[in-house]
Amino acid sequence: LDEMYPEPPLRPFTDAGRAEVHEWLKLATRNHVKAVKTWIYANKMRGALRMTDEAREEYRRLQTNPELLEFHAKASSEEGFSPEDVVAAGNLLAEIYGRMEAALSKGNWLVGDWFGLADITWAPVHFTLLGANFDMEPYPNVRRWYDAVRERECFREGVTKWCPVF
Repeated sequence: LDEMYPEPPLRPFTDAGRAEVHEWLKLATRNHVKAVKTWIYANKMRGALRMTDEAREEYRRLQTNPELLEFHAKASSEEGFSPEDVVAAGNLLAEIYGRMEAALSKGNWLVGDWFGLADITWAPVHFTLLGANFDMEPYPNVRRWYDAVRERECFREGVTKWCPVF
């Protein structure tokens, strides 16, 4: 996208800036199932993934990712996620949001001086975590950032128009 539509840029021009963006992307990817999805499904979607025995077996047959197999086994079970799972997800999210808070104490966006790929990655995640009652009170810079993100036309069109409330 940056090559086809260079303005506005989605990534910084420096190697260091690009590496920082990639760290935010990896952080989102590495923790999506064990933190984000676990928190959301435990606090907002409890019981929504119940499956028949046949559907569960079909899923197990088709899915090769062990992390997703474990996640969906818990998410679709009668018991759901254990209290320990939820605490671990919350602790991991608090650690991530602590990093976001620190990054946003230096500027308006996660990386660099403009809205970019790191912000695009984390904005919908933040939106869903708000809807799943993750406590954002300790993160005033993140709240300020999100207020700015919500005002962007791309966010309104890409997220809130599609899903006004999560």
